[in-house]
Amino acid sequence: MADPLPECPSFADWYQVVHGREPFPWQDRLANQVHDSRSWPELVGVPTGLGKTACLDIAIWALASQASLPPAERTAPTRLWWVVNRRLLVDNTYEHARHIKGLLTRADNGPLAAIAYRLRHIAGNPNSKNPPLEVMRLRGGADRQRPSTPAQPAVLCSTIPMYGSRILFRGYGTSRSMRPIDAAFSYTDSLVIIDEAHLAVHLQDLLAGLAELNTAKAPTLPEGRRSPKVVALTATGDPGMSRFDLDREDHSHNVIRNRLYAAKPIHLQSLEGTASPAKRANEIVASVEKLTLDSEPSVTLVFVNSPITARAVASRLRTKRLFDSNNVVVATGQIRGFEATRVTELILHEVGAEQRKAPRDQHFIIVATQTLEVGADIDADYLITEACGVRALTQRLGRLNRLGNRPHAKGIYIHIPLGKDGRWPIYNKEPAMVWERLQSQADDEQVVSLPPAKIASILGSPNDTPTRAPVIAEGILWEWIKTSRPPPGEAPVNPYFAGINDPEQHVNIVWRSHLPEPGNRLWPRIKGDEIVEVFVSDVRKAIEGLDSDCWALLDSDNITIDSPSLDLHPGNTILIRSDVGLLDIDGHWDPKASKPVLDVSILRSGIPLEGDALKRFYGHEISEEIKMIIGSFHTYDENSIKEDSGEIENNCHRLCDLLIDTVPLGTTDEEWTIFLAGIKEGIDDRVRKGLSVLVEPNHEITRLPLPCQNNLNEFDIFDEHDELSLLPSDSNSPSSLSGHGQHTAQWANRVVHSLGIRNSLSRIIVEAARLHDIGKSDTRFQASLDPGRVPSDELKAKSNKVPRSRWESNRVAAGWPKGGRHEELSRRLIYEWLSRGSHNLNQQEMELLQHLVVSHHGHGRPFVSPINDPTCGDSLLYDLDGVPVTIKPDLSIADWKQPTRFAKLNELHGPWELALMETIVRQSDWRASRAASKLEKN
Repeated sequence: MADPLPECPSFADWYQVVHGREPFPWQDRLANQVHDSRSWPELVGVPTGLGKTACLDIAIWALASQASLPPAERTAPTRLWWVVNRRLLVDNTYEHARHIKGLLTRADNGPLAAIAYRLRHIAGNPNSKNPPLEVMRLRGGADRQRPSTPAQPAVLCSTIPMYGSRILFRGYGTSRSMRPIDAAFSYTDSLVIIDEAHLAVHLQDLLAGLAELNTAKAPTLPEGRRSPKVVALTATGDPGMSRFDLDREDHSHNVIRNRLYAAKPIHLQSLEGTASPAKRANEIVASVEKLTLDSEPSVTLVFVNSPITARAVASRLRTKRLFDSNNVVVATGQIRGFEATRVTELILHEVGAEQRKAPRDQHFIIVATQTLEVGADIDADYLITEACGVRALTQRLGRLNRLGNRPHAKGIYIHIPLGKDGRWPIYNKEPAMVWERLQSQADDEQVVSLPPAKIASILGSPNDTPTRAPVIAEGILWEWIKTSRPPPGEAPVNPYFAGINDPEQHVNIVWRSHLPEPGNRLWPRIKGDEIVEVFVSDVRKAIEGLDSDCWALLDSDNITIDSPSLDLHPGNTILIRSDVGLLDIDGHWDPKASKPVLDVSILRSGIPLEGDALKRFYGHEISEEIKMIIGSFHTYDENSIKEDSGEIENNCHRLCDLLIDTVPLGTTDEEWTIFLAGIKEGIDDRVRKGLSVLVEPNHEITRLPLPCQNNLNEFDIFDEHDELSLLPSDSNSPSSLSGHGQHTAQWANRVVHSLGIRNSLSRIIVEAARLHDIGKSDTRFQASLDPGRVPSDELKAKSNKVPRSRWESNRVAAGWPKGGRHEELSRRLIYEWLSRGSHNLNQQEMELLQHLVVSHHGHGRPFVSPINDPTCGDSLLYDLDGVPVTIKPDLSIADWKQPTRFAKLNELHGPWELALMETIVRQSDWRASRAASKLEKN
């Protein structure tokens, strides 16, 4: 029985325990306005540097404050999406959300414990030990993170492409199976806060257009949480929007006033003649030396307008005696996630606005592109910037003397002559206007003061007309909703949230030491730390001369495409062999780089026991003894692995001892030592459990794994390929067909009631969860789960006896057809049961039940493809709630009613709420399958 719901603390008390200080007046006023009105303003116009990240604190508190309401009356969205206009290198909001999550998870008393309990209550599990708040970051094309259930309070920090593609059922980095789930999470029950929203005009227009198309006749969620609540954060915006601003109390606040009038004198200088890239780089380096030569050790932030310029400037600065090369950091949007994490931690530690208190002993220089303009809580002493537009200059100046505590702060604005076409890169003709306005306000020394309180009046209104974007239409949306069978030549989603002429259309680049053959699955699945986002045109030029075995194109299901072409599209993922190069020593995309690139997937998946792959990973030839040991592993078959387990264990340890002598390029001695210690722990762990120390996933090379390599992972679900039929060997979850169905229904019941879904739909969702797997009663599927079963054995939904590596061979031996969908058999059994009339469902409810069952692995949107099925037999008999039903289990028979059923249900419930109902069934299945894990124990 749940404990009584604790009283919700005031926002001021909540803010105090999170930050260790009182909120600013505007923060407290906005929180109470949101609480009292149960709504957000359309626009928050607070200037940069005044704590706009507190909107996250407000959203979490406002949600917790409504925990005492019945779920159907709650208006506060369960999820907060914090959407930014760039792939941020330093995402202060994400780090702050993680900080809050940690505080709430550890809390045992006071305001934190009260908020934590109330958030868990909203999730439907108040006495759970699960984190009360889930926090995720979607900043690369392979981030598959998503909340564990639709009822789970969560914060998701996302770039515009990662969010925009998800709401349109085409999530970048998301498999076809998972697209409807990610669409449901991005659209329904969500508060969407768009940071620096003036840079996301197309996304805001898209959300408004989708709201007009979302005219469901039978909505699922309470009215206020059916579609996103959108809040724009920007100092400039549509005057017609409901706007929240600073007031008189804020302007009289000492800290706010100090920041609004912080000293920011900027010296104006202009390059003469043709501004070649080399000349620009040299001028920037000279400006850095000018500012720092006679100063105390300081932090200098250099803003340039392209990654090429950033690399050139950093390279020159590292040769100067005045600076330690280790203290010159490059931050661009074209940096791989692995290296970005390192740079992020270094920047936050060295120049984070809240961390900068003690005097420095050396100069620290950050050379950055636009990626640091938004969301980076940096406090620099000096600033150098290339010519740019009004909005960009406003943001860049927000990182100089951010807190107003550095009276010595100053900067240099370098005006650059026009390009050959009469335009500046990125900013078109706007820098000419900026230069004219700056000069009009400069003194005789060509210095202009630009504190936040005056910058708008000096720079004036921006003149950056956004590119055009297509208007969303119902017919186009309908094509994207069909996720299981995307139509050929479908419209790309990128123009709808980025504009028709968006110059920043990216593809995702990943480096691996082993590339699967065409048509095979990549393992392990790609993580965000492997990704670099690069312009499509740049990638096309870089790979067009590569041999075919040096690169590969992945489809949305992580499978290499046979005979890939250079016709690349935004969101595509390209694999490049790690010995090809194209990444510099800082982790930035560089078409001229030729040194081997670290395959960071190995650091989490284990050592590949294949000579060429290991050679590419190291970046040089491996020793003969290492080759010999690796070769010995391939001489064992399944029986000899068990018989010679002691010898294999010794060879594994010897291999680790040999590998420790040389550190791979891109890692440190400490990282490599820790990694190999983990490999040894994994070997010992598997020996203790009686498992083979050699792990061979499907379509991959044999590896020495890290500990717990076989456990199902929250974000590595191959849901569409039945991997959830294979439980971990230590799972205590029910493996029987009826037991698993009941367990799944229990999870679904908890979620639908926590969300406040109306009863008539709740019972259909729960019933679908209970019956979703009954098609596994087919004797062939049962034999694939347990090759040794006899007809009298209990029907199973799961098998904890079959390793993943044997799943395919067991399927073939059992006669279960490749590509066969057991959920179609489940639907047929339910259809026959419904036709008997032993129920009280109306026609729409019967259609919904069938759809939720047939789509529970992502198929049936709108069709389940028939396949050749020569082993089907004549009939499948199943006792459904005491009613014996018989169907023909021939999977070559197509259900031609499903496309019509799917279309009607989308019209009735709306695309995203239908996807939400599917999500509840599917995630309840996942949770029931993983119920033995520590995170799920209450």
